[in-house]
Amino acid sequence: MLFHNLAFFLLFPFAVAATRMRISWQARKWILVFLSYFVVFYTAWEPLFVGLVVALTCIDWTVGRKIATARTKGQRKFFLICSLSVNLGLLGYYKFHDFLLDNLSGLAHVIGLDLEVNTASVAIPLGISFYTFQSLSYTIDVYRGRPPCESFVDYALFLAFFPRFVAGPIVRANQFLPQCEAPPTIDLERFCSGLSLIIVGVFAKLELADRVLRPVVDRVFAAALSDGVGLFNVWTGILAYPCQLFFDFAGYSMAAIGAARCLGFDLPQNFNLPFAAQSVTEFWRRWHISLSMWIRDYVYMPLTMWFAKRTRRVPAGRARDMLRPAGSFAAVVITMGLMGLWHGALWTMVLYGIGHGLVLTVEALRERSRRTKLPDPRPRTKIHAIVATYVIVSLLLVLFRSARIQDALTIWHHAVGAAAMLVSPDDLFPSLIVAAIVPCVTVAVHVLGRNSNFESLWSSCPPVVTGLLLGFMLFVLSLYHGGGNGFIYAGF
Repeated sequence: MLFHNLAFFLLFPFAVAATRMRISWQARKWILVFLSYFVVFYTAWEPLFVGLVVALTCIDWTVGRKIATARTKGQRKFFLICSLSVNLGLLGYYKFHDFLLDNLSGLAHVIGLDLEVNTASVAIPLGISFYTFQSLSYTIDVYRGRPPCESFVDYALFLAFFPRFVAGPIVRANQFLPQCEAPPTIDLERFCSGLSLIIVGVFAKLELADRVLRPVVDRVFAAALSDGVGLFNVWTGILAYPCQLFFDFAGYSMAAIGAARCLGFDLPQNFNLPFAAQSVTEFWRRWHISLSMWIRDYVYMPLTMWFAKRTRRVPAGRARDMLRPAGSFAAVVITMGLMGLWHGALWTMVLYGIGHGLVLTVEALRERSRRTKLPDPRPRTKIHAIVATYVIVSLLLVLFRSARIQDALTIWHHAVGAAAMLVSPDDLFPSLIVAAIVPCVTVAVHVLGRNSNFESLWSSCPPVVTGLLLGFMLFVLSLYHGGGNGFIYAGF
């Protein structure tokens, strides 16, 4: 559900009322499931997408029970492979259909074959990356020994729960399913807390991401692909884009967590002041946390174990000593490359992930070299490390935003090459100044709250302050007459 749409504010009261009806908890859960299916249909206007969610729910709920009752390891592995094939097959077909065909056609032309392929575009189902990852984590966890979900409606609600359906956060079964066992108790304080998160999230999306940063970033990146862009312009666009992405995606996550809280459910934190990170490694512990943890547990750790097993077959000696860390570093680069591909079927996305993997490898090597030194008894906040991390992340996000590698190279060239002018002579200058200030203020706020999180900082404010801030946000939102742009991560 897109929280800035009028439809959400018309539907949400029905969902809140459903959780408080004087009927059985089982019936209330079914109402929430059907409301979630309606949200999927309304947002996408495509019955097929609802059918995919229902089919995936039936398949993986059944597979989970089959894995738990299987008598042999071979049977358990067979059912797990069935789940992996269905989920990854759906993800591969809908997200990578065009990408694979285009590259296959290009490869055929390189080797001299005239291969004609059908490149008709395939529409990507809403939120497919998020709910397939949730469903996969469930069956893998059952295979690893966790008990299966016995209630079909609980599993259906877990997979289709509408506040987080479009763009996460990615919720694990052990985080959500226990909350379905008994009716939630929602007091006024908890409900108001959820509403405040919705307001803050929508404000961050509509006002900061869409109204302040997006026009500047769009114009700067478009101008950077030509020859008439100033050095100040291009760096403002590059450094403002991480903030635009943060306010867009963190705004959705915050609104999703708030809406779920109003309904009596808790969703995991997805962002923890990421621009206070002093390294790219720390950045990924704070940014899109639910994806980072998923990738770590289900891709990186299995890859590391696979490399470790292969290394143990090598005779003891110098070769094994070199292969052991090499396998771990290769697992990092492969994992981050796959994470980049998850974000989009483009080579720029793959390079975006690989770039992060290489930076993480360099940081791991530096950390290994420092292990012989005594740790600092009083860890300090290193501003230069925070600034360097922000700049590295910003430069890598140029790949994230570019459709072609050549576009990213052109923008980087304008950023580091000899610019013909400092500032482009256009009417964008006042907006540029605002867009340049926003990253500075955002990073400063993150640094000040580095050892805390947003909710702790928000709750520590006096009620008068939070009331005034929420009133101001509502007033500004009432003046915003546009419908806003779609959430960036809704396309994933």
